[in-house]
Amino acid sequence: MELTFTETLDVATAQEVQNYSVKTWGLTRAEKYGSPNTGEKSLPVKSVRLLPDAKTISLEIPEIQPTWCMEINVSLRAADGTPITRRIHNTIHALQ
Repeated sequence: MELTFTETLDVATAQEVQNYSVKTWGLTRAEKYGSPNTGEKSLPVKSVRLLPDAKTISLEIPEIQPTWCMEINVSLRAADGTPITRRIHNTIHALQ
C-alpha cells in the first residue's frame, strides 16, 4: 500500500515500522445509527520503504485483504522536523 504526503518526509522516521499501525474491521448493519464493529484486528506492517520522491511511502502489509473498514495511523516527521500525525480511514474493495 502506498501513501503520499504533501511534505517531504524525514528519511529516518518515515522508514521505521513502529511509526505505523493498521487495523481492520467489519460492520453489522443495524436499524439504529452507529452499526457495531465486528472482527476488529490489527495487521502487522512488515516493512516500510520511502520512495525516491521522499513524499511517498510503501507499506508492506502481508495480511492485507479486502475490508469494509481500515484505519492507518502514522506518526513521523517532515524533513524540516515538523511532526506529522495522520489517521486515515479507507475501504479496500479489491487487491491488484
